[in-house]
Amino acid sequence: MSTSRRSRSLTLALALAGALAACRTSAPDAHQGQEEAGLPGQEAPRERDRIALPRFELATRDYAGAPLRGILPKGAAAALDAEPSRAQLVRVRVLYLERALDLGVPLDRASRLIASRAGDAPLQPTARLAMAARRVDPDELAAALARAGAPRRRVCAEFTSALLGGATREVALEAGGGRAGPSTGIELARAAVVGAPVELAVRFEADVEVRDEDAEGAPPRRMPWSELVLLDAALDAAHPRATLHLPDPFSPPSLGPRGAFVVDIELVADAPERAQLVAAALEGARAAERSADERAARVEEREARAKERRNALESLALAPNRRAALVFLAGATRASFCGDLALVADDAALVELVDALTRDAGSNDALAGDETALGWHLERGAWVFVEAKLGGDGAVPAELSGLALRRAGEVARSSGAIEDLLATSRSARELEARFVEENLAYLEDVHPAARVRAFDWLAARGVAPEGYDPLGSREERARALERAAEEKEVRDGASLAPEEPRANAEGPR
Repeated sequence: MSTSRRSRSLTLALALAGALAACRTSAPDAHQGQEEAGLPGQEAPRERDRIALPRFELATRDYAGAPLRGILPKGAAAALDAEPSRAQLVRVRVLYLERALDLGVPLDRASRLIASRAGDAPLQPTARLAMAARRVDPDELAAALARAGAPRRRVCAEFTSALLGGATREVALEAGGGRAGPSTGIELARAAVVGAPVELAVRFEADVEVRDEDAEGAPPRRMPWSELVLLDAALDAAHPRATLHLPDPFSPPSLGPRGAFVVDIELVADAPERAQLVAAALEGARAAERSADERAARVEEREARAKERRNALESLALAPNRRAALVFLAGATRASFCGDLALVADDAALVELVDALTRDAGSNDALAGDETALGWHLERGAWVFVEAKLGGDGAVPAELSGLALRRAGEVARSSGAIEDLLATSRSARELEARFVEENLAYLEDVHPAARVRAFDWLAARGVAPEGYDPLGSREERARALERAAEEKEVRDGASLAPEEPRANAEGPR
């Protein structure tokens, strides 16, 4: 879905790419409509009749498992029934209508189970997104599209898939171009029983506005909403077809009334490529299993790293382990300044530093769970600690002032400048970039010593302006800085130049 990219069968991906590239507008055609058993016919459109599609991608995947359970543990794909004669073939057609129709039954009233989740809240049997989607009768849809004034439509894809016993095939409409956004997935599942019907489920993902019931008068906030709807009717020999009318979730409301997707699913008795379709489905299930194993391994690794960080945070309270624990945390979160400070500070300063870092920091579990946030907490806290020392009345230990000068350059000679940069920076990387900017600004300082120190610091990092002499005349320095600024502008302009436009089969608006 949109929260992570799904593994796809290469064979069917190529077939879908060809189908999408052939997207075309279709006009009513009674004869062809009969042959299509309820779907409108397809004829070459005139250019002015073509309708634009929202920016989306059609993605597919196979996996061993069912919609509610998800991908089964390792080994389930190998146990799938791969006998071609026992596979169920299914033809899927996807159309886009320029205007939604008021037909059929809302999915929440055509379901046997609904499970929804808002953010990380527990599952709820509540329909929200499904109420706008409908299950429609194919003949009723064909009749509506044959009437005068019916919305124009465009064929997006048509393909045949093989459903193995114990497996699920998902056809997902996702935000295009690698963008995060809403998605709608239709899942076709078969139990591992010979002759089992095809169960249908629809999965919705989108951001919705949610009000906090405990905070009266608070404005609504947007949060991820996931909804799985298991339909109450399956596909079998007696009922071989289902048609879904799904509202377009991709077009901005500012463009006016949204269109809709029509997904038509029909059981097929046979096809010449049956063996190839079964092989593609089996390989897709194996690929999905491998991806799931890799994701599980990454989750386990993240959990193990979080546990290590939590143990180290708890060790900060223990005198014998304090320095080692802080050095470990700094290294694990790439808080390099904090790590250096933990190494050079004497015991008394280390106690003060740890107290400053842990005071009002929240629970260890919350800190340990987010590596990036913990790293910035340590890095920022270390700078706040040093800035307070530099701005205080007492003598500053040479190891602390030297470390600050090495990391921040001329900026470290002003505790007020460090304080200002900390107030406006939101990450360690942003703070480092601000140090470079401020040292570049010192190249225009009236004091030669400040210019020399700033230039040496920049030169050590390979970012000093070429041809600049901190002891040169004012005119020479100004010309060198002006040349450097022009060169930077050219580089920045080149990096922002648009890429060559690529063909978009989805037809962006």
